[in-house]
Amino acid sequence: MKTLITFMALLIAVAANAQKSLKTDSVYLTGKINNLDASKPNANTIIVIINDLASNKQLTYSTTAKSDGTYRLAFLKTGTQDVMFKHDQQLVFIIVSPGDHTQIDFDANNFERSLVFKGDNAKTNQDYRAYLNAMYNDPVLAYGGNNYLRYKALNASEKDNEPEAHKKFLTALYAKETAFLNNYIKANKLSPAFVNWAKADLKYDYLNNLMRYVWLHAVYNKKQIGDFVPPDNYFDFINEADLYNLSATVSSNYGGYASECFRHFMSKKLGKSYYVKDEFILLLKQRAGIYRDVMLSQSMYHLIDGGAIDLVKTNMNMFKANEGQRGFTASVEKAYDRIYNYTLPVNATINNLPKTAGDSLFNKIISKYPGKVVYVDFWATWCLPCRAEMPFSKNLHDQLAGKDVVFVYLGVKSDEKLWKSLIAELGIQGEHFFLNEGDFAAMSQKFQFSGVPHYLLVNKQGRIISDNARRPSDEQLKPEIEKLLASK
Repeated sequence: MKTLITFMALLIAVAANAQKSLKTDSVYLTGKINNLDASKPNANTIIVIINDLASNKQLTYSTTAKSDGTYRLAFLKTGTQDVMFKHDQQLVFIIVSPGDHTQIDFDANNFERSLVFKGDNAKTNQDYRAYLNAMYNDPVLAYGGNNYLRYKALNASEKDNEPEAHKKFLTALYAKETAFLNNYIKANKLSPAFVNWAKADLKYDYLNNLMRYVWLHAVYNKKQIGDFVPPDNYFDFINEADLYNLSATVSSNYGGYASECFRHFMSKKLGKSYYVKDEFILLLKQRAGIYRDVMLSQSMYHLIDGGAIDLVKTNMNMFKANEGQRGFTASVEKAYDRIYNYTLPVNATINNLPKTAGDSLFNKIISKYPGKVVYVDFWATWCLPCRAEMPFSKNLHDQLAGKDVVFVYLGVKSDEKLWKSLIAELGIQGEHFFLNEGDFAAMSQKFQFSGVPHYLLVNKQGRIISDNARRPSDEQLKPEIEKLLASK
């Protein structure tokens, strides 16, 4: 009998610790934008931005609303999570689950306050919006109706406080907001999904801010990040239970916290500088579970994005043998495959770079488009702001279709195979050139810039009108281009 009890206890323990698989499926968002003003450059664009666990990137999906304001957007999602929902320059967070069919209607003139949810997770998102409104207007928390005062105080602590003082500030903030949430849960009939998300988000926002302080304090005080090192006891809040909590993945703050802990752990074990291959081997030795799955996946993405294809091939079998989250494995395999298997957009042209000295290269490129207004976009595959602008660039390209304007994209500081595959993945229509290190160095020196994204605007006579032009998301860019189109 004792043996049977022991065996049953073992089965229960195994079941309790078994790794569940996060569901992967498409999310379908539909809805209507009321009072849509189609004359505004970005008024008909809907964007969803996901803080993706598998890649540690912000994945961007976009759609264009019809003239009557209706829209439809579908994207693949692994696990329930909060994601960004953006219209024009306005952004809110919504909670989505794989397989959702959700309708979101809103008024273009009153975006945040007019949101109406129907279908899957409607109650969850209604509760979320009501909770935010109640929290930011709570007299005890004293946020004055918005989150600005909260982040102002947080940023001040990150800049001015020493490690222990900052930890005390965050702990007190977490205690106050937890008390408010617990009282709010007791006083309202809420969706269980919202309650689970709210508890996880509050906790991992706290933990993530504790970790981010290490480099933010250095940045705010104009120090080298490696020169500021808190004492070891500052990090006593880190524990395995929080890192391996699968249910915490509903909050995008979990991903931020896990990545911060990963960097801290690697620097402790391997030093400030180490080989990526050592990182992967060390990860494989960690306890099985969601944290290891996330970090192995992100490590593989790091190799793919860095163009270390041979090392990816070496690690791929070990990565698959990990038997981690199926959605993460599929995501990594897709990222690897897209380097070799892709289809460029119909209106995307890969051009051979003119054979000329770097300094005159720009003029050679522009001379290919006489009598055209040319908008030039310097971008890189690893640059998140570059990629975030691409939906706006596509929208602008569509609005100006048939007119004498050319969109020229100059890929820089990237792996050439990955560059081509991302043109396909992001659907970047236009004229494409790939610059080597020397070409980019010459151009960045010529126009006095060092980072990307960077934009130039050239008139129909081939003269540079702006060597630091507006981004595609800037509503003033379209009128500027139209003015150049109208001039003789």
